[in-house]
Amino acid sequence: MKTRDHGFTRLELIFAAIASALVALPAISLLASNHSESQRVLCANNLRQITRAFQSWANDHGDNFPWRVPFQDHGTMDHALAGNTWFQFSAISNHLALPRRLVCPADAETTKMADNWGAGPNGFINPANRNNANSYIVSLHARLNLNDSLLSGDRNIRVSATASSCSFLPQPVCLRLTPGDSSVGWTNAIHGRNGNLALADGSIFFASSSDLQTVVSRGGHEGGSGIHFLSK
Repeated sequence: MKTRDHGFTRLELIFAAIASALVALPAISLLASNHSESQRVLCANNLRQITRAFQSWANDHGDNFPWRVPFQDHGTMDHALAGNTWFQFSAISNHLALPRRLVCPADAETTKMADNWGAGPNGFINPANRNNANSYIVSLHARLNLNDSLLSGDRNIRVSATASSCSFLPQPVCLRLTPGDSSVGWTNAIHGRNGNLALADGSIFFASSSDLQTVVSRGGHEGGSGIHFLSK
């Protein structure tokens, strides 16, 4: 007897589509996870290069970072632009080959990536770039000989105070992290509610909000008022 082939019914097609989607979901999730991890690693590597550049600069300037050295001696301490994060990073330009190291790939709010340190359209100190081409903070209480002092890190930090009275700068433009403040932590802007931190000894680690509070509480600040830092 002659038989007739039947196509899929609409219901069978629906079930097939659902099954395919369920199979694909773990793969999509894995790809997203791998992408996020890759961005975190690239961000940490950026901070490693930034930390080495600051250390190298300090080695050439009496073991002091730029904000502790007068402008006449090639530092930033008494310059009118010293309250700008981009200006602090520009001081180490001879030790950090490319300003694109200042951009974390997971930072969606950093909208520019400079190709050079100049003032041209793609230059870091061009007014259109500057802090728009930077994802990281500068901690003003870092000391080269104080290994566990905070030097830099991802910018998405929830702070204790803004416009705080600021060390080494001509005006109160700092953000402050206060020891024992349980509200200090990470926002969800870059690596979820975690972030990369860089210490003055070159250590880079991925930190939770609790880890960040520990760094703030264990020292690396002066006068008991906490850690002052600059961000974009």
